[in-house]
Amino acid sequence: MCYSMNQSIDGANCKTLYGSPLQIQVEVEAGTNLTYKIHRGEMLVVNSLAVRGIVPHNITVGPEVEQQLGSGCHQLTLHASNGVSVLGVSTELQVCLLEPVEGLLGSVMAEEGECPDSDLYVRVSLDRGAPVQLLFQVSGANGSISETRDI
Repeated sequence: MCYSMNQSIDGANCKTLYGSPLQIQVEVEAGTNLTYKIHRGEMLVVNSLAVRGIVPHNITVGPEVEQQLGSGCHQLTLHASNGVSVLGVSTELQVCLLEPVEGLLGSVMAEEGECPDSDLYVRVSLDRGAPVQLLFQVSGANGSISETRDI
């Protein structure tokens, strides 16, 4: 379970605004004196200790870790072990550190003539932020059309 920006996400896909605190809640079915480690490849991102595995434990991903990772989406591995079991258990996480959108501008221009008899041109610019999903919707007397684009 992931907690950020007063929202919780159940699953292995965490999203937060870059620079905002992120907590990942972990729990295993059994075990004591657990070590939870989160890695990106060979790099250790977070290390946390818990006395009992059956009690939910929060791992905080702080701003220094977010800065180390950088904005965007990152594939991480969460590993839990207790020093007694040989293997431990692992799961994959996707953590997306999203940048706030700034400077989103759009303009619409029609070719010479009147709509709908001419082509319609839409221009969008963005100063900062990622990822962004745009929804274009055009409505008229005979209905409407919509299209989604990722930038």
